[in-house]
Amino acid sequence: MRNVSANTRKLTTLAMLAALAIVLVALIHFPLVPAAPFLEYDPADIPIFIGTFLFGPAAGLALTAVVCVIQGVTVSAASGPIGIIMHFLATGTFVLLAGNLYRAHRTRKAALLGLAAGTLAMTAVMCVCNLVFTPLFMGSPVGEVVKLLLPAIIPFNLAKAAINSVITYLVYKPISRLVFPDSDAEADEFYSTACTALAHGVGNCRALLHGHKPVCTVGCYEASPAECYMAAGVTDPAWRGRGLARWLIVSLANELAADRTVRFACFPELCDFYAQLGFLQIGKIQHYNTDWNTQ
Repeated sequence: MRNVSANTRKLTTLAMLAALAIVLVALIHFPLVPAAPFLEYDPADIPIFIGTFLFGPAAGLALTAVVCVIQGVTVSAASGPIGIIMHFLATGTFVLLAGNLYRAHRTRKAALLGLAAGTLAMTAVMCVCNLVFTPLFMGSPVGEVVKLLLPAIIPFNLAKAAINSVITYLVYKPISRLVFPDSDAEADEFYSTACTALAHGVGNCRALLHGHKPVCTVGCYEASPAECYMAAGVTDPAWRGRGLARWLIVSLANELAADRTVRFACFPELCDFYAQLGFLQIGKIQHYNTDWNTQ
């Protein structure tokens, strides 16, 4: 999947997650609270939460909108437009809160914090939505809805969000490795090449660290007094989409360009990206390898 563009992989994965969400709600749905059998649990939010952790809160919110609309006009058509709105408001709140908390740190602790905060926020939003929309949808007085808050609405939404959060936490990392299977191989290749270049005194490398872990690296694998050659580095999948590689590449290129010509080798599908950074395409390399002649 190395030659597959990041956007293609992202769109394909989000489409698969949207389809999975619809299938899950169609196959699995059952009441959790005897006091309100009309409130049914379904795991449709799990693919949305996973998509949020993979690609960020903006992608998660877009995925939420797509799933809400498709679900609202197919398997959950009985709930009508109000069901779509309530679903989007509740799940969208979860996605924005949990997604931003996890995006800020990308640790297990941040994931747990985000999922817990999302569960509480989702429950609060559903309480408000039920007070506003249930009287309109079911014709029940507001007082009757208030009576259901403690015995039914609050425990149901807490349980539903908590179950989906726990499952998301357990399956996210394995799914992340499936979505980004080439990350470890790319990192190994880059670090091997960079270390060889540095050992021979012809290379230069820059890295951004989160704690003691590099999350983005870019390097110059060969340099002379007149020119140098840069190569695309590696960004941890969990940190992609933040402009880290863009900033690091421009920073190193500007430093090297002070006294020599800077050349950059990349795959054809990335030419437009590097053109945006100020590089000009001057030719094509028919065969490119990173083997070093140490003789």
